[in-house]
Amino acid sequence: MSEIKLYQGDCLDIMKGIPDKSVDGNAFAIMAYVLNAMKECKMSKEEQSDYQTKAMSGDYDHLLAVSVEMIDICNKIAKES
Repeated sequence: MSEIKLYQGDCLDIMKGIPDKSVDGNAFAIMAYVLNAMKECKMSKEEQSDYQTKAMSGDYDHLLAVSVEMIDICNKIAKES
């Protein structure tokens, strides 16, 4: 299984240091990445399902916004642990 890393900070600054092919830009790959992060943070299946429903309720830009929001939440949980 691949290692999942959560980052804290300004996403534009962090993205500059991440290799180009680290995360596939495909919508399903992004959702899988976020769902794995949510599992690592021990978020409930209901929370995961809610994220998935919300992420798929709009266009690609909406999915990205919802995903960034969820990763921010995961980062806060990880920081508190």
